[in-house]
Amino acid sequence: MADGLKKINTDIKSVPLKKDFWFWFLTLAPILLSLVIGLLFAYNENYKFNPSIEGIKKLSEEFKFFIYSAGLSIPISGIYAAIKRSEETHHQIELTQEQNRFTNYFKHLEEFIKHIEKRK
Repeated sequence: MADGLKKINTDIKSVPLKKDFWFWFLTLAPILLSLVIGLLFAYNENYKFNPSIEGIKKLSEEFKFFIYSAGLSIPISGIYAAIKRSEETHHQIELTQEQNRFTNYFKHLEEFIKHIEKRK
């Protein structure tokens, strides 16, 4: 009966994105890495913060790389979320197809039995 039906692994763990380790790692790693390296850079260069407009301009110029690299966390985590959503959708489609095959098998069997009984 079920020989022709494809076995699908239903043990896939569907973890919400907010509890997914890799999502948070890919989101926070660029931010933390940029923060740590930026602070080390500021410490080694004996950087003194100047709260004036010129000081903020200098800060944005000198730390532009670290600010941009921290900003990479948004597209990286977005790409990961899209890939995870795609995998879950694929798994959902496989489960739906399996259910349809199972339902169709019994529906066709039922119709075949009705047809045979009519012929008797």
